Amino acid sequence: MKKYIKLLICIFSLLMACILGGCVSKNEDIVSKGVETVIDTMFTCPNDELCPSISVIGMGTEEYYKENQDDIVLVEDILPNWEEKVGNYFAKDKLEAFLNNAPGLTYLLEAQKENIQIKVIRKQLIEKTETTETVKVTVQKDGKEFEVSYDFAFDPDGLITKVNEK
Repeated sequence: MKKYIKLLICIFSLLMACILGGCVSKNEDIVSKGVETVIDTMFTCPNDELCPSISVIGMGTEEYYKENQDDIVLVEDILPNWEEKVGNYFAKDKLEAFLNNAPGLTYLLEAQKENIQIKVIRKQLIEKTETTETVKVTVQKDGKEFEVSYDFAFDPDGLITKVNEK
């Protein structure tokens, strides 16, 4: 009888380990909520409340910022709207860097400039660690699909510190 009880305990323990192990791996296979929200926000275009009226050409270069100092203020004008949508997923001062140094505004500005629709079709997690997440995004731009991948970096609190297009 004791052997039977021990066998049941072992089987139950093994079953629980498999169930809990399955839950953990499933959770690791999905795009995190913050990353998903940021991707959806930057690819749902046009969106005037999240997009300043500035030119994309030269964005990210020092000359651009010198020549367009007045337009950079417009990024500050939309910053509260971005903070409302995704601000709680970014580390301190990293949302503004995401917007000023791309890729945050890239597709919003393109949609505004070309007067086209852009939307996310699907997101696929490529790789996930404690400090990074790589996501492949399938996007529809003006009726045509394309794919782009992003690397998200996180601080120890799980907040986004950097987003790079691959």
